[in-house]
Amino acid sequence: MTGEDLTVAEAAVELGVPRQHVLNWLTRKKLTGRKRGWNWFIPVKEIKRFKKELAKGPLIYYVYLHRLPTTQVFYVGRSADPKRAYEVDTNRNNPEYAAVLKNIEPAKVTVEIVKVGMSNHDSWMMEQELIGRFRAEGHPITNQVPLK
Repeated sequence: MTGEDLTVAEAAVELGVPRQHVLNWLTRKKLTGRKRGWNWFIPVKEIKRFKKELAKGPLIYYVYLHRLPTTQVFYVGRSADPKRAYEVDTNRNNPEYAAVLKNIEPAKVTVEIVKVGMSNHDSWMMEQELIGRFRAEGHPITNQVPLK
C-alpha cells in the first residue's frame, strides 16, 4: 500500500460501511481500485469522489421500526419501497423475526416511521445506529445485519 491508496478495510472505515459493501462496489465497478493478487487498493482521491457521490444519492429511502405491544422495538428497517415497513409477516427470511410473530398477531405490531427523505447510505447508517442503540437498551432486536 502506498500513501495514496487505501485497503478495503481502510476504505470501509473511511466510508463508514462494512468491508463487503466496498468489495461489492469494486466488483460492480461503482468504485475504482487496483487489484494486486487477492487484495484491492483504492486511491484516496477515489474515496473522496465516491463519498461525494454517496452523499448525492436519491433521497427516497426511509427508516422504520417494528414495535411489540409492549412498545419494545424488535426490528429496525430501511427501504425505498413505501409499502415495505407495513409488511409485518414471516416472509422476511429471518427466523428470529418469524419467531416473534408466532407469539403475537401481526396486527398488534406498531410500525413507526423514524425518518423519510434519506439517501441509501444515510438510511443504512441510521439503521445501524438504531440497531446498536436499541440492542444496548435491551430491546429484543431481531435484525441479522452485522454492525460495522
